[in-house]
Amino acid sequence: MVKSAKKIIATLVLLILFGTLFPFRLNSFLQWIWAALPLIFLSVLWLTDSEKRGKFLRFVEALCLIYSVLIFALFGFMKWYSARDLTEAPDYILIFGAEMREDGVSPMLARRCDKGYELSLKYPEAVVIVSGWKGPGDASNEAEGMKEYLIGRGLSADRIIVEPKASDTLENILFSRAYVGEAKVAMVSDDFHLFRIGLISRYYHVNGMPVSCSDSTIRGLRFWFREVLSIAWSAFRGIVSSYN
Repeated sequence: MVKSAKKIIATLVLLILFGTLFPFRLNSFLQWIWAALPLIFLSVLWLTDSEKRGKFLRFVEALCLIYSVLIFALFGFMKWYSARDLTEAPDYILIFGAEMREDGVSPMLARRCDKGYELSLKYPEAVVIVSGWKGPGDASNEAEGMKEYLIGRGLSADRIIVEPKASDTLENILFSRAYVGEAKVAMVSDDFHLFRIGLISRYYHVNGMPVSCSDSTIRGLRFWFREVLSIAWSAFRGIVSSYN
């Protein structure tokens, strides 16, 4: 009974994991597969005959199982963190960049901009900062694209600060810190992204308040696994930079 249950669970897990792969650029795939690898390996072990496993493989199985439990506990905390509401009126609204396409902002970036625009109506005194560079896969600069999108929605250009150089989340926050100082900042991004934003903001003493623009689906699971590595990498960069 237990063996059958394990095999059913393993099959479902593999179907879900590999069903979230596409569309994917190579670098995103490598990030996803590395973070999800222990769970994939655990599923493969459960599909094999347990009698043929040695002590080493049983030890690896235990490690993978512990990893999987910790990762999904982290996912649960990240989801809880992203679901919190603003408790104070922000002085600034920082919108984090994402992919730009030939025809304009991507669906992910549009979600972020729409949420930022919604907040700008609710808090008319807040200044909006759009932050993002022109990445290798982008058709144009993210920050400039966000500005055009927001103006198209009806936001006044006078309320928008363009920060066009940040290439990742850490730089989004560091480069925007020059504008916000110690003011209260609504940090607008997707739910999977907000925990890392909060960690970096706290480390660099930016008064950030997370605001989610999305609810993740099974299809978006790849971003959560990718985020595991991104959180680890951001923590490593923060530790290294503190000694430089």
